[in-house]
Amino acid sequence: MAHFRTIRGKQAAILNRNELLFIHGVSKELLNLILEGLPCVELECREVHVSFVDSLDVRRIALIPSVVNGIKVDEILQ
Repeated sequence: MAHFRTIRGKQAAILNRNELLFIHGVSKELLNLILEGLPCVELECREVHVSFVDSLDVRRIALIPSVVNGIKVDEILQ
């Protein structure tokens, strides 16, 4: 099972102005993604509902890896 690799010092452009996220909820079910054109790779993710702290009324859905740097996301988000 393949997992995402975290690249230190890199972040999505949308996070340049927003450093804090509020997590409304994390799915209990794992979502396995198979990349088009690369069926031998399966990414294990969790779906999260988040908002930027300065606009809590606007929610976004994001996918996060189930394991980050060898640590399960469940442990990180406790």
